[in-house]
Amino acid sequence: MRPDATLFLAINSLAGYSPALDFLMIFFAEILIYFIPAIIFALWHRKNNQWKPILWGTLTAFSISSILSLLLNLPRPGAWGLGSQLTVHGLDGAFPSDHTAFMFGAASSARKNKKLFRLLLMLGTLTGLARIFIGVHFPLDILGGAMLGFAIPIILDRVARWV
Repeated sequence: MRPDATLFLAINSLAGYSPALDFLMIFFAEILIYFIPAIIFALWHRKNNQWKPILWGTLTAFSISSILSLLLNLPRPGAWGLGSQLTVHGLDGAFPSDHTAFMFGAASSARKNKKLFRLLLMLGTLTGLARIFIGVHFPLDILGGAMLGFAIPIILDRVARWV
């Protein structure tokens, strides 16, 4: 059993009691991620360069997370028969969470714009918690995705300075 299974069950046990809360958490877990391309488009439309680091940081964090989850192939809660899933999701690799890496990659990339950074950090946190709530990730999957997503844009910035 995973060390974070108890925390997963505590969060996931809240699912299924309130259709409104379930709907909201499914929205946070599955739909909120699409706000990032909309934000990037809005920044691009303003014709400033803020969109470039967000685009590259987000895509790089997501790509690295996707490769790691394929290589590590750690099971999701459903593969252990734990909790309940509110959405249909495959049993592909869970660690690190790609959604959370994507969201935190966007937040970290926007850290020079304090308002946007705080907004994206909040959205990333909501996405991560919601992915546990709906039963598709363990808490350590979310933590791994958040840490990876946050670190990748910082590393990209440092590498860009050296080049």
